Amino acid sequence: MHLENDDAVSEDPFFIVQVIEKVNSPWLRALPDFGNTLNTHDDDYNYRAIDEMFAHAYGICHVKDGEVDEQGKATHVDLARTFAILKKHGYKGYCSIEYDAPGDPYKPTAELVEKTVEFFRKREADSSLSLGMTNYPD
Repeated sequence: MHLENDDAVSEDPFFIVQVIEKVNSPWLRALPDFGNTLNTHDDDYNYRAIDEMFAHAYGICHVKDGEVDEQGKATHVDLARTFAILKKHGYKGYCSIEYDAPGDPYKPTAELVEKTVEFFRKREADSSLSLGMTNYPD
């Protein structure tokens, strides 16, 4: 089971981590979303949150390059910084690409797929990264 930081208020990443640590089960993990807390907190909070989520992630994360709030304010993800956090934790799960903004999703989604694949290609020699899950918890 995966808990996602989907809503910055009701599903605060630090609260999710507390729940995961309290339950202490290999079957309960975090589902980090690159952009879901961007519009409600500052950069320091956002990247500490994604770091904490990846420390407890296993099967899937949501890759996105930005988020748009209800007022139309766009915030962008620092992909290099976020992928560095993913790498730091030796994340081996799937990366699900998400586009969550107004307008035609096809071109921006294709561009995000290319950026994500390029990140993995640049680090292909690093065995701590993969595009797929390799083992399940015991």
